[in-house]
Amino acid sequence: MSRPSDERISDFLTGELAPAEREEMLEQMRQDPVLRERVGSLESIAANLELLPREAWETLGEQPRPAARTARRPSPRTPRRRMALVAAACALLLGAGIGIGVLIERPGSAGGPTVVLRAVAGPSSEQATARMTSGGRMVLTVDHLPATAPGRFYELWLMNSDSDLVSVASFRVGSDGKAQLNVPLPVSAARYHYLDISLQHAAAGPAHSGDSVLRAPVPS
Repeated sequence: MSRPSDERISDFLTGELAPAEREEMLEQMRQDPVLRERVGSLESIAANLELLPREAWETLGEQPRPAARTARRPSPRTPRRRMALVAAACALLLGAGIGIGVLIERPGSAGGPTVVLRAVAGPSSEQATARMTSGGRMVLTVDHLPATAPGRFYELWLMNSDSDLVSVASFRVGSDGKAQLNVPLPVSAARYHYLDISLQHAAAGPAHSGDSVLRAPVPS
């Protein structure tokens, strides 16, 4: 079975697939970890771009927000922007040298408590900065992490122990060693002691790999 196109993934994420098509897509995702990672990454991009304020687009030379395409079949929900246009907008942002996470933070927004995650294995230039923001969100800025190879990705966790933890977000790192996320926290961070970043293998499933690269106490 061939891997679905980004357009079909967008139809899946926007609820435009028929029930039988959706079940087929879910089955493909269960069997294909690379596809699961791809769907997750596009969903994360879409969610972040949906949060961009108008002034963020003006920063890019008054580029308009991506327009929504009419759904192929009626839907009771408000249609979300097409993933193809979302991907194009993401490329536009990155090409302008502006991080999505930075643009989501509206000018003048109050910063919350911050903590620096450092290498678990000892002294290293690898690090990340996590900042809590209003509305139960976290801004994570990563620097000097090794680029992710195909089939590999990093995962941010809230953790008390190896058996008491919750995933916050998946992300990849390019050749510059940098990444930035602005993500909603799935639970209250106050319930956990540590922030942990692990290196994951898509083929191994969603559980923590046991390969923690960065860690720090949850900022209070």
